[in-house]
Amino acid sequence: MKTSRIILMTILITIMASTAHAQIDNGDFEDGLGLWVPLADDYYLADRRSGGNPGYHAYMQSHPIWPGSATWHQTFDCGEEDPTGVSLCFITFDYYLHNLGDYSETAMFTVEVDHELVYSSPLGAQWIDWTTISLEVPCGRHLIVFKHSTSSGGNSWAAGFDNVSAECLDSTAADTSDWGRVKILY
Repeated sequence: MKTSRIILMTILITIMASTAHAQIDNGDFEDGLGLWVPLADDYYLADRRSGGNPGYHAYMQSHPIWPGSATWHQTFDCGEEDPTGVSLCFITFDYYLHNLGDYSETAMFTVEVDHELVYSSPLGAQWIDWTTISLEVPCGRHLIVFKHSTSSGGNSWAAGFDNVSAECLDSTAADTSDWGRVKILY
């Protein structure tokens, strides 16, 4: 019994030691913008104090007459760069996209990491409530960009995001002989 506890503790310590937390600044927007940098072309941008998932969140609203786009971006470190590619940075965030008018126009919510598109909202969606998205990229330094864009005018759209986090995890091979013993004991 004591041996099984030692094995279990060793496994837990190994898992905890292989986890490196990222340094995304203010991913829940509770302290304003922090290191988030907004950039807009005829958009309204804000860090809203309510309506988040929960609480504060980043908010983007398009101009009601003409098309445009807006971005929020931040450079962050997600663990140490791993040349072997074994370590992965797991990024999660919540977002919404709402059509605020009567016209069915096209709007998109996209996410880029290091200038590569890693997520795009469904084309033609008119109302997406808070949705959680998970992504994987290699560990290291990254630039993340949240973008809201409209392709035609005549309508206003709103998009928001919240709870942005990233965590670098090492993938280490398991010794299958130890795992079998742990399963049998419990």
